[in-house]
Amino acid sequence: MKTPKTAPPENARHPNSNIAPLAWTAARKAGFNNAVMLDAIGNVAEFTMQNIFIVKDGAVHTPVANGMLLPGITRRRVMLLLKDMGIETIERTIGPAELMQAEEIISSGNHARVYPCNRIGQRDIGVGRIGRRLVTAYRDFAHSKN
Repeated sequence: MKTPKTAPPENARHPNSNIAPLAWTAARKAGFNNAVMLDAIGNVAEFTMQNIFIVKDGAVHTPVANGMLLPGITRRRVMLLLKDMGIETIERTIGPAELMQAEEIISSGNHARVYPCNRIGQRDIGVGRIGRRLVTAYRDFAHSKN
């Protein structure tokens, strides 16, 4: 039987789970819907309750699953859908400044599923082509009988 002491790290509670509610509340008070969580060394990890993807030069980038984010099942599904769509997905370290230069920012999680981010800080991003396609592809997958 798996217990917190015997479960592998990828199944354990992720590091941001204790502070995420505080960050989410602070973001809401500041007029935002969510907050970006950083890992212990200051790189982008995830949103408070969702994984994060950015679009840059036609490819989708997401933080590498390094034990500092929850590698969720919706994240895995999004990566498979992107592959099926012929869109390269790159897992790598993402610095906070890259969010301000991203062409698109997309979140994925069990609650919101796939949701494009339309603003980061004071910068309006809008919903882009890849985000729209991904929302449709995920909805089609979720409602399929296969």
